[in-house]
Amino acid sequence: MSGLQGVQGPQGQQGAPGGTGPTGPQGNQGPQGNPFGPTGVGFYSSSTRLNISNFTTGATITFSNGSASTYYNITSGTPVSALLNATSSPSAGAFWVFRNNTSNTITAVLSNCTTLYNGNAAASTVYIGSGNSLTLVYSGSLTSFIAF
Repeated sequence: MSGLQGVQGPQGQQGAPGGTGPTGPQGNQGPQGNPFGPTGVGFYSSSTRLNISNFTTGATITFSNGSASTYYNITSGTPVSALLNATSSPSAGAFWVFRNNTSNTITAVLSNCTTLYNGNAAASTVYIGSGNSLTLVYSGSLTSFIAF
């Protein structure tokens, strides 16, 4: 007689999972880096507070380390003229802030220097709109300032 297999019965329930194995040892701690990051470029630093100068008439401003970190509060609409002191260039990163507190646009004419804006465009005349500010930062490169 040939062997016929009968119908397979229903499958039983799955058994309960087994217990977990032991936990392995903790790995070694990785190296620690400097929490403050690398030291930045040595730009101009001033230990004094920002100087405030009320600027009411057109005059010449000489860019030098002595006049750096000055906030010029312009309250008269006359043009501002700025002149780079050719005998002693300011330190890289030295800055000057010009705030137009008039109702007119102010024209700032730069003599013996240019200002860079928009990446690489240079200008010797810049405009400060009413209620706006212009910050000029000395780039450290001869007669070049960066406008913000």
